[in-house]
Amino acid sequence: MERWLTEDMGWTSLGMIPSPISGGDGNEEFLLAGQKPLGDGNDDTDDDIGDDDIGDDTGDEADDSMGEDAE
Repeated sequence: MERWLTEDMGWTSLGMIPSPISGGDGNEEFLLAGQKPLGDGNDDTDDDIGDDDIGDDTGDEADDSMGEDAE
């Protein structure tokens, strides 16, 4: 799994440890942490969200859809 993350996906592995929770049917489980590489600055190939893409989402739309009792 760690090799797939680093070689196939191009991420950086931050480490892998055995899970403190036993898997079903005696399976050995692991936790893997990874870091996605930074974008190359090309908007056509980057799918990262930049500061310019983040709006002021206050959730007002969700409150409105629930009616006046939501407040």
